[in-house]
Amino acid sequence: MVVDIGTFAKDVDHATCNLFAQRAMQLNFINVDWNLSDPYTTFGTGNAGGPYESVVIIVACIPQSDGSTWVEVFASSDDGGQAEDARNAVRTQIMQATIYDPPPRHPTRVLKYGAVTAHSRALVPRSAERVPGAPAKSSRFVPRTIPRVT
Repeated sequence: MVVDIGTFAKDVDHATCNLFAQRAMQLNFINVDWNLSDPYTTFGTGNAGGPYESVVIIVACIPQSDGSTWVEVFASSDDGGQAEDARNAVRTQIMQATIYDPPPRHPTRVLKYGAVTAHSRALVPRSAERVPGAPAKSSRFVPRTIPRVT
């Protein structure tokens, strides 16, 4: 039995690091065992017929005081080459993983020519804005358009 270990630091929280580890295992045809995984480790075994079928991988994501995460990737197999390849593949995927976070939409953004975006509507209690003679709606809230900025 050969065990291959690799460590590195990643500038994300440990929960995000665990998601990166799960995705890296799935991309490399390694079954993630959800019953054995906990908030700090991810456990996986190779897929039968896959490139790493005899490999067992554990990824430990250890939170640090500065907000980053210390990552340890353990790969174990009867074949040392397979363990090393699997560890390198998973470790590389985690190291290269990034968070894609689109820019937030400002709630009061008004488009050119006074068009209002869907995100620029404010919800106010129905009691605060009643239209005389209008039928009662089943919703508790009525959308209110933010005034156009000139």
